[in-house]
Amino acid sequence: MSFDNIKKRIKDTAEILQLNPILIDVLLEPDKVIQVELEVETSHGKESFAAYRVQFENMRGPYKGGVRFHQNTSLDEMLFLAANMSIKNSIIGIPFGGSMGGVSIDSKKYTSEDMEKISRSFVQKIFPHMGIDKDVFTPDLYTNEQVMSWMLDEYEKIAEKNVPGVITGKPILLGGSLGRHEATAQGGIYMLHKYLAHIEGLQKQKKIVIQGFGKVGYSIAKLLYEAGHSIVAISDSSGGVYDQKGFDPSRVIANKNTGKKLGDGLKLNSVSNEDLLTLSCDVLILASLDNQLKANNANDVKAKIVLEIANNSITPEANVVFDRKGIIVIPDVLAASGGSVVSYFEWVQNKQQYYWTFDEVQERLEKMVTKTLEEVFVFQRKYLVNLRDASHLLAIGKLAEAARLRGKK
Repeated sequence: MSFDNIKKRIKDTAEILQLNPILIDVLLEPDKVIQVELEVETSHGKESFAAYRVQFENMRGPYKGGVRFHQNTSLDEMLFLAANMSIKNSIIGIPFGGSMGGVSIDSKKYTSEDMEKISRSFVQKIFPHMGIDKDVFTPDLYTNEQVMSWMLDEYEKIAEKNVPGVITGKPILLGGSLGRHEATAQGGIYMLHKYLAHIEGLQKQKKIVIQGFGKVGYSIAKLLYEAGHSIVAISDSSGGVYDQKGFDPSRVIANKNTGKKLGDGLKLNSVSNEDLLTLSCDVLILASLDNQLKANNANDVKAKIVLEIANNSITPEANVVFDRKGIIVIPDVLAASGGSVVSYFEWVQNKQQYYWTFDEVQERLEKMVTKTLEEVFVFQRKYLVNLRDASHLLAIGKLAEAARLRGKK
């Protein structure tokens, strides 16, 4: 999606809420756009990389958002993701605004030493705009704990003080939070179970299909299997496996971790990524790439519920089809909120210099995400809309009220 797409969604949502046009204008424009060039001596020689940080709004708390290293990173993408982060943080109720940053680079072509130099250079350029109460960084596409560690170290060298909370997604040893690795998957499961309880009054065993078997996909498969659900299909970029009787996902990850394809040596049926999306199941979980369900395949989806863990996996056209067919979508702004919540917990723990147990993190995560879903249900009933639209009504309403209270009217 482009920045124009999300601006239209914000505007349409604001008009449903009958907001003052002045407030709508406030919600549509970013506070600050930072564009820099990183000059770095890499293993390929002296190179220049375009880098960005968009600070969209900070009406409810400091800016906060990811940093990605990807060759397709652009200003339009950063604007979209920063605005989307504001909406996500508002929906889930954590006291942050939204921001996003990135470097235009194909990280797969560079050594670890190169990536360290680039990470440190990014912080050197953006340093005046960073801060534990100004703008907090978190990992995103092709950034990880190691990148966050380099960025934290560089920030603290320049600041000449210890400020672990300026970066989240860190290793435990440097102030990271327990429960962070499982946070996105666990948050999605709490949302799913809360929704199932809402519509059924109980949580029966469900047949689960999962597209995407990376860190999040495996975590959600493992946790759902342990919770008593039946995992009937899994796929990654190489293809997928299925068995309507269900199987233990740990058998599949063992193959993958040795470099084999998912089903090698296992008595499971093969299935393509495309066909996996249309298998008969109770819950289809999208944990892979964007734009997986579109106008040309949405009609073939047989799942009763779609849990959108990956960002923007369902196009607007597909959402229209699902509404018509009665397929429930738990959208990414809800389903994938667990990572943002535990990132917030990490920030809080860093500020307090007091760290919680794994069980404490899980308990607080469950309370926050299930409370949010209850709030979304209120908007869904009031406006007779789907969960995605109800989520945006909740978020934009809170952002508009924050703007009004600050006198932006």
